[in-house]
Amino acid sequence: MDLLLAGRGRFWQVSHAVTDLKLSLTSAPRVAVVVAARNQADVVGRAIRSLVEQDYAGRLQTFVVDDHSPTGWTGKMWALSQGVQQAAEFAPDYFLFADADIIHAPDSVTCLVARAGGQP
Repeated sequence: MDLLLAGRGRFWQVSHAVTDLKLSLTSAPRVAVVVAARNQADVVGRAIRSLVEQDYAGRLQTFVVDDHSPTGWTGKMWALSQGVQQAAEFAPDYFLFADADIIHAPDSVTCLVARAGGQP
């Protein structure tokens, strides 16, 4: 099981050679997206919609977790851990951790999986 981390390595500057990779439905890895949310009711809907509208060829399932964190407390890691536990039954090949205020381009997951190697 691998992680798709959105943040390091300038993932947003993926080369065209990688983005041109087409994954077939039978070979595309299963991806679980874990979205940590805290006081973001005004934006979480747009973030989830952008995940639902992905053009990813494989199985993609999103898990939204409220981190219940009061000001100054770091509940994000707890929320991500809870999302991973919930996703276990889905048996993903990759995890994508995202915040509730990130709007994903339609090819975001495809590009990240391609950059990760495209195979579980």
